Amino acid sequence: MVKLIKSQVDILALSGAERTRFFDEWFDLYDEIFDGFDRPGLEAYYGDPNSSQTRMQVMRTADGKMVGFNAVRLYPVEIDGKERDAF
Repeated sequence: MVKLIKSQVDILALSGAERTRFFDEWFDLYDEIFDGFDRPGLEAYYGDPNSSQTRMQVMRTADGKMVGFNAVRLYPVEIDGKERDAF
């Protein structure tokens, strides 16, 4: 059985170079699974600075290859006069 190494990534906290490397690597995997997104569209959607948080759990093999992910984006919204985060 393959052991996966899990890590958390805060996309909005990545520097420019880190962000470019991350989205390049992620798009390679994403494109194998989903149709309809291009690399710039993926970054625009998940790197949206209007979200309050964009975090991912990334799964990698022992040699560092990204093989899975789970992404969550939180957006500030007002509900019944109170600020909340929605995802």
